[in-house]
Amino acid sequence: MMQSVQKQASLQQNVKIGMIEKVGYASGDLASNLIYQTISIYLLFFYTNIYGISAGAAATMIFVVRIIDAISDPLVGTLVDRTNTKFGRFRPYLLFWAIPFAGLAFLCFTTPDFSEGGKLIYAYVTYVGLSIVYTFVNVPYAALTPAITANNTEIVSLTSVRMIFANLGGVIVSYFVPYLSNYFAEFTSPSRSWQLTMGIIGAVGALLLLFCFFSTKERVKPINEEKIKFSDIFEQFRKNRPLVVLSIFFVLIFGVNSISSSIGVYYVTYNMGREDLVGLYTVLGSLPAFICIPLIPILNKKLGKKMLLNLSLILSII
Repeated sequence: MMQSVQKQASLQQNVKIGMIEKVGYASGDLASNLIYQTISIYLLFFYTNIYGISAGAAATMIFVVRIIDAISDPLVGTLVDRTNTKFGRFRPYLLFWAIPFAGLAFLCFTTPDFSEGGKLIYAYVTYVGLSIVYTFVNVPYAALTPAITANNTEIVSLTSVRMIFANLGGVIVSYFVPYLSNYFAEFTSPSRSWQLTMGIIGAVGALLLLFCFFSTKERVKPINEEKIKFSDIFEQFRKNRPLVVLSIFFVLIFGVNSISSSIGVYYVTYNMGREDLVGLYTVLGSLPAFICIPLIPILNKKLGKKMLLNLSLILSII
């Protein structure tokens, strides 16, 4: 039995991943970023300037949704760990949640003719729903990489292609969302133009998630089938110091990114008085990635993961 497990592990480490599968896998992050970046950058602006919710109410709602995220993420992670289907452990979530993800994003940019209180309730329901569905897509997608291959070199390559596509999604959102909303605004109302724009972005995102599902394969099977309980998460936080440090890091980095993403459109529109530069402003933040990310596999071989991470953090601090 032990020899069989060792042989399986050896075969998994020697698997080479074709470029079609790498692109297919990376398409999942492109899809998520098309929808999620649109939400992160433009939803607050849409709520306050188009939908008519006060800035305070909209900001409070986004804070509440983030709290719900903090609760739903480990719950979904626990559920994913217990999943076992003919499609694998992680890929089924891409198949079954792709269309709901796009549909709720479309509903977030829909403006029903409700009272002020009704508008706020509708915004809460659609945004919370979108956030939960995004968790059902993103958590298993993030866990899919080591299920595709156990080869560390291939994992770095997969991740590099994924990050290029993720940043490509940011560039597309930065440029095309303002362009499409302004284009549709010439023929219809501002609220309708945003709805149509999100409809296009959501449809493309759903198709890319489905492409990710059909073009990838889960080869690496978990050797230890012990089921993880929700309470195990808190036990890990008590014992696992690197996990705590990494979690704090993600809180800080995503906090900074969220602030810079959501206020950028306001800054360019009101402080600079140049609404026409919103697309250029937001796209500039994604361009350096296209230079740096292709270098990651080379730098990883020369420096190692830890040194590469430390140098990246120093650069980010500067």
